[in-house]
Amino acid sequence: PADGYTLLFGGLSSHVLNPAFMSDLRYDAVKDFTPVGMVVENNVVLVASPKMGVSNMAEFVALLKANPGKYAYGSAGIGTSTHIGVELLLQTLDLKALHVPYKGMGPVMTDLRGGSVQFAVDSIGPASERIRAGELVGLVVLNTARSESIPQVPSLSDAGLPGLARATVVSWQCIFGPAKLP
Repeated sequence: PADGYTLLFGGLSSHVLNPAFMSDLRYDAVKDFTPVGMVVENNVVLVASPKMGVSNMAEFVALLKANPGKYAYGSAGIGTSTHIGVELLLQTLDLKALHVPYKGMGPVMTDLRGGSVQFAVDSIGPASERIRAGELVGLVVLNTARSESIPQVPSLSDAGLPGLARATVVSWQCIFGPAKLP
């Protein structure tokens, strides 16, 4: 019953990505829930392995344009925000790269630092310390404003590439109640 005692901690995956990519869901993300409130919004950052040899978006784009399909990126799995975020960026910039899906971002980061994959999108929280330590190169925050955590990494607006600002990606989590919750 919509009594306020049963709540769901859901987000981008449960209410946007799953409905967009899965035809056999047993729930309607819009009709079956009442949004109660936003809990967190996570900005994401495009990061590269230092072994890739790029230090900014212009170099990254030039390298991928000169070598279509040669470079690989890791994601937390097919249909995740880390997968869709890179695909949106690649599509916006007309770039080609190989997608390597993993089971979570932990293994992606291991292989990214080792050079098995060359780039990825990750939440700013976990990526910021790796960027500051020089383990990863922060190329661009996939939002229109810079992050206070990594102010040295440009935003989409700062990156200077036409059309790039349409590749904004934000992960979020909300609290939902059942449908018709007063």
